[in-house]
Amino acid sequence: MTSGVFVFPPTPGTNILKLARHGYGFATEVKSEAMGRTVSGPRRDSSNAASGYVPDDADAALREGLRSYFPSVCDRPWMNRRLCWYTDTPSGDFIIDRHPQLDGLFVATGGAGHAFKFLPVLGKYIVDCFENTASTQLREKWRLKVPSGPSASGEVNMSGDGSRGGPPLRKLSVAEQSKL
Repeated sequence: MTSGVFVFPPTPGTNILKLARHGYGFATEVKSEAMGRTVSGPRRDSSNAASGYVPDDADAALREGLRSYFPSVCDRPWMNRRLCWYTDTPSGDFIIDRHPQLDGLFVATGGAGHAFKFLPVLGKYIVDCFENTASTQLREKWRLKVPSGPSASGEVNMSGDGSRGGPPLRKLSVAEQSKL
């Protein structure tokens, strides 16, 4: 878990091995005219997968992870590479709560696609939170925390949920962003 590198078994019939690193990831700077501020996100009008670009440090970490799992194939060229774009909370927890400032807005999200695998059982808990029947402990864990003060400036403390490894969140340089 210290490196965050993990491997999916080969796809049946193809022998394609998927290697990934669950880390704090990369941020970009995208000017959002609609929001009137700069946000982090993938390109809006094109596929980020098309370029196959992965930052050099991420590529090196994946290569090292492959070397630790399968040294006999660690120097083979990649078939495909891409950044997996997702959002996540600093703690890795779901957000299932009423918005504290926007009356009538209820948010239920897992970010990172994390909730998708829990979909068959998560609905009950969403209803419980919506109806205010969930335990105080659960409602506090999944509470929507609106940034204020210094954290509202964009600096995020990604303390993680224990499943991430590797370096902290890093903003891609302008040169790196141009390769996406």
